[in-house]
Amino acid sequence: MLLRRLHIQNFKSLRDVVFDDIPVLNVLVGPNGSGKSTVLDALAFVRAMVTGRAQDIPRADTVPFQGADPRVLSFDLDVEASPEEGAGRFRYAFSADIDGRGSPRFLEEEFKNINDEKKSFPRRINPGNGESFVSFNVQGRAVDMHVDVGKSALSFADSILYPEARSLVRFINEFYSVDLRPRPLLPLEGTGARTNRLDPAGANAHAVARYLLETHPAVFQRVCQRMTQRIPGLAGIEPLKMEDGRIALRFQDGTLKTPFLERDVSDGTMDLLAWLLILNDPEPPSLLCAEEPEGQINPHVLGDLAEDFQVFSEQAGQVFLTSHSPDFLNAMPLESIWILDKVHGETRVRRAAADPMLQALAAGGDLPGQMWMDGAFYRPGGRA
Repeated sequence: MLLRRLHIQNFKSLRDVVFDDIPVLNVLVGPNGSGKSTVLDALAFVRAMVTGRAQDIPRADTVPFQGADPRVLSFDLDVEASPEEGAGRFRYAFSADIDGRGSPRFLEEEFKNINDEKKSFPRRINPGNGESFVSFNVQGRAVDMHVDVGKSALSFADSILYPEARSLVRFINEFYSVDLRPRPLLPLEGTGARTNRLDPAGANAHAVARYLLETHPAVFQRVCQRMTQRIPGLAGIEPLKMEDGRIALRFQDGTLKTPFLERDVSDGTMDLLAWLLILNDPEPPSLLCAEEPEGQINPHVLGDLAEDFQVFSEQAGQVFLTSHSPDFLNAMPLESIWILDKVHGETRVRRAAADPMLQALAAGGDLPGQMWMDGAFYRPGGRA
């Protein structure tokens, strides 16, 4: 599945923001505080609400846009299924607020199978007693079910034999966010537990590397090859299982006999390894949210990393990422770039490729990172 349209209202600084005709690769660019990370937070909020983990949302009472009255959040997603998933287009929308205990709760919810409206449902809230009902179409007759205001009705639609709803829940559940800033203090070695996916802070690279070595050796070798091509002097990486069962990452320098451990490796090297592990995940997320992947990586290899993200988006999963790096942006197509700015406390979004001036500059050979540094992303006055 692919997210094709996203409309967000009253989420933090996203007072009323629309992303239309969303491509597989999306790069959010703008000044500090313009709302780039907030877009990724909004996608994480949708995942938390749909999967029933709204309690994981930190400080939910600060989520609604401060100027909104009433303080109602609204999300509208248009999702397209691939032929392998049965094809078709689906719309999922909901509104929510924050109750007196600081917990999000649904106010309205709607799922619509655009190809077969019989497999759709509306959800309504009784304003008198706060009860929440969902109306399903089951074999041609309407069936009302009570659903707790803190839970999504999509899972109930799954139980009513709406396979499309099941696919949508799976798609949203696989939204995955990675932010390597700041890098946590890591122990010398990790536990012996293997894991198949990098955690959101990149702290378990040793375990993921060991998992790939043991279960997907070709993938691990590909990661190692790219690391040795991009890190001068690096000859190899070994996730060594120690006698006590713990795992230590050992790095071999081509000029030294003795390998060195993770604690002696630069943050930039560990950042690059972490991104290569997630971008080569044998079971990739449906949608990857990446915060400033340039991190402390050498600018000379950021073009290669940008290409890795492009390949992932074309072959594995959709991508939303933020960046402040002109070197990284130079390797990105203009069609993937969204320009953000904040006006009177509200985030504004526009597509770089929709700007005739930027199109003309790109046609003349200018690269996106160069345009951004030259101020071409912003109209006179410094605002989008």
